[in-house]
Amino acid sequence: MAPTKRKTDARRVASCSSAPDSKLDMDLARVIGMSPCRSGGLACSPGTGDVAHPAGAVVVIYSPARDAQIMFLRAPKPNAGVKEARAIRPSATTRDTRSTNASTGTQGGGKPFVSVAFSGTRGRFIAAGEKGHQPAAVVWSAETGKPLALLRGHRYGVEAIAFCPGHDDRRVVTLGADNDGHVALWDWRDGVNLARHFCGHDVSSGRLRSVAFNADGDSFVTAGGGALEGVARRFEFHPVRPTLAPRRVQVSRQVPQAGRQVRR
Repeated sequence: MAPTKRKTDARRVASCSSAPDSKLDMDLARVIGMSPCRSGGLACSPGTGDVAHPAGAVVVIYSPARDAQIMFLRAPKPNAGVKEARAIRPSATTRDTRSTNASTGTQGGGKPFVSVAFSGTRGRFIAAGEKGHQPAAVVWSAETGKPLALLRGHRYGVEAIAFCPGHDDRRVVTLGADNDGHVALWDWRDGVNLARHFCGHDVSSGRLRSVAFNADGDSFVTAGGGALEGVARRFEFHPVRPTLAPRRVQVSRQVPQAGRQVRR
């Protein structure tokens, strides 16, 4: 007996394919796995103990207390009313993956996230950096998951991100990925780039991979590694000083241990 072919309801297919995108949107129930990241790919909230990690174009918030994924954060859609700050001009040859399709009004796929951080002592905010050309750093409310700011100051990815202690959690520092070489300081509440400077690349000591503020928030340190696992070969200190110019600060660069191996 010949196998019977399953009939397809043409009306059902047509209705699904022509339905508005708002009716086809699905909510994530669970994410399996995480994106391969370096040192900045995992963060723990100091207030709740929740853990954040990137998984493609989503940042997953996991609650150990509930043993469940409680939130999924995405980059905001275009024209969503989110405050945006730029430190570089957009590339004319780069198509933004979040751009809106003129004919359908649908949203394109976002860039994958590679770095994530919680703010302050209570973890009220979450920030994450994308990888790829013309990336963004996104700041969300940790309580509601609402996107609050978009920060664009790098060309080839955001390797690491950190909140400044104090200042009402309004300052964020971002470290550019390979072939970018810049570090940028932001006031995300006002949507302002406070400072941006070039860190360079030392072949002997490796590229910069991580960033962290001191307890007072008046300086931060960037660190990089070489080919050896667990060996930090490069440290750079960056004091943050006020200037007379409004909405600007001075970030200098000190390299006291460049090219010297320091065991972590």
